[in-house]
Amino acid sequence: MHDNERLEFLGDAVLNAIVGDILFKKYPTKNEGFLTNTRSKMVKRETMDRIGNALGIGELIVSTEIIRTPKSHIYGNALEAFIGAIYLDQGYRKTTRFIEEKIIKAHINIDDEVKNEGNFKSKLLEWAQRRHVNLRYEATECWIESEHMPLFTSVALLNGIPVGEGSGFSKRESQQQASRVAFTKIRSDKAFAKEIIVNQSPNLLATADSSPGSTAEAIECATVGLMPVFAAMASTTEE
Repeated sequence: MHDNERLEFLGDAVLNAIVGDILFKKYPTKNEGFLTNTRSKMVKRETMDRIGNALGIGELIVSTEIIRTPKSHIYGNALEAFIGAIYLDQGYRKTTRFIEEKIIKAHINIDDEVKNEGNFKSKLLEWAQRRHVNLRYEATECWIESEHMPLFTSVALLNGIPVGEGSGFSKRESQQQASRVAFTKIRSDKAFAKEIIVNQSPNLLATADSSPGSTAEAIECATVGLMPVFAAMASTTEE
């Protein structure tokens, strides 16, 4: 049985391009950081999951029970694959119409998304772009047999300095958690934020970019240490 990963890749790229085009025209005076932040909030995994489920895509999915985990984002992935298929069959113009009519107008309020400040990864990216700070993430993957899924741990680095660490059942989720810690840190500690901004050493950036075994690879995947993570995720799901 063939999977939809290639179509997901294409659909994700097309979705981001079309939403970017829509925002570019809707907000002609806004800067890059604002546009990037808003787009990220509109196409985040949770939103795509919700819309994919609302469109009935779940009824068309054939998968194993292991893939059907709470954090697999299977509905959002299938929606992206569907968008990729529409693009291949109908072209850019009709795909744009589908996204505008069936996704944005029906399920997303752009003005509400602009006001929503929940996407810490986008907020951290916007902060870094405004100050010409290098932002990158390093991640490790630990396979949790009892959960039949990997657990990712990511570290957010600003100008090569580790600022925040987070865990999640996907790389994107772990980056979001790391971004939350990092953004809270730089907002609450102005002296530390200033230190990052002035730390423009080429040697440091080169080391952070080229070192294969830096901060994230030193993180140990200990079962005891993961229990608070599982508990927090369970609490979030219940809410």
